[in-house]
Amino acid sequence: MEIVIEGPATNSTPRAIGRPATPLTLNPRAGTCVGVHLNQQDIRLAIADVSHSVILEKSIEVEPGYSPQCAAAVVRDIVTVAYGVCGLDISALLGVGVSVCGPVSPGGMVQRANGMPTWAGVNISQIFGAVLEKPVFADNESNCSALAEMMWGAAAGYEDFVLLKLDLGVGGAIVRNGKVITGVAGGGGEFGHMSIEPNGGLCRCGNRGCLEVQIGVDRSLQEMSRLYGRIITIYDVSAMASQGDVGARRMIEDMRNRPAEGSPLSARSSIRRSSSSAGV
Repeated sequence: MEIVIEGPATNSTPRAIGRPATPLTLNPRAGTCVGVHLNQQDIRLAIADVSHSVILEKSIEVEPGYSPQCAAAVVRDIVTVAYGVCGLDISALLGVGVSVCGPVSPGGMVQRANGMPTWAGVNISQIFGAVLEKPVFADNESNCSALAEMMWGAAAGYEDFVLLKLDLGVGGAIVRNGKVITGVAGGGGEFGHMSIEPNGGLCRCGNRGCLEVQIGVDRSLQEMSRLYGRIITIYDVSAMASQGDVGARRMIEDMRNRPAEGSPLSARSSIRRSSSSAGV
């Protein structure tokens, strides 16, 4: 089946001399694809056709520390049920894209310094491919976000830009000449692991004072979990804040200010203020 077909005629293009141009469009009947995002606390899935129309979106909360095998089985079950409910032919599934909150090598291997430490050394393409029996493409979530922004979002029409992601961790992507710069091991845009305070808190990557330690949401969630005596997720914080919980509201307020406080520029300003106070 052809992927590109003739589209509907429009009157928006001025008539030129000669043979009229034929409008083309992507064929929604040419197949479907599945996008999966593996987060620390949930698995998100979307089904779309070749024309980029989203057919279904679903999010499943999972226990922290879930295994790659568990994630692959969950995705397989969701896909099987979703295709049945939507009346889609599973044989028309062309491939699956998987994004993960951490650096991923070009071959699909999860690296050491990431938000899912038990997945270090796991080849997502191989594990998910064996379970789903479809081609699987894996990459870092920020790299995937950069591609999406370049095609549909704020970076549409731009070939050179930087994306900064603030979430449970801190990540990013660098795009040059329309291509994501991944680096040798997939960590080209890992801004979160740039040390801005040499004597700062210990980061899971082994360094101290990383940007992620300074402004990442994970640190605040750990504080909330300690205070409330149970594991607190970002969804819990949102629900608690909407119900008037003062601790949750204060956490959100703190997180709003923390990116500026943890920036290198702010750090340099603090040093200058301290130096001035000391008469240096």
